[in-house]
Amino acid sequence: MSLFEYWPIAAAVFFLGQFAHRLGILLHAPSWVGYSVLGGTLAVACVIASWRGRIDDRRKAREDEEDRIAIEDERERVQAHYPHCHATRLKSGEWFLTDRATGREYQPERQ
Repeated sequence: MSLFEYWPIAAAVFFLGQFAHRLGILLHAPSWVGYSVLGGTLAVACVIASWRGRIDDRRKAREDEEDRIAIEDERERVQAHYPHCHATRLKSGEWFLTDRATGREYQPERQ
């Protein structure tokens, strides 16, 4: 995010601070109470954002692990079907078969 994209957040924080300060004046509270409420609100928001980020990271890691396991299972099935070959998954999703004896590409006969 560029700095220009943060201006709505900065404006909201500024107006929330002004509101808290004026509410403190109306309630005859010391002037620092409004700003401490604002600081506490920002601290809670930071903690929630941090927790959410950790949850998202864990969810992503779990999904990546499930994908890796699925690919490994599929590789085992391909290598079981072609026991004399080593299988490598390409980015296109296809499998590249290498003959273990020669080290060259194995091209199965298409029927």
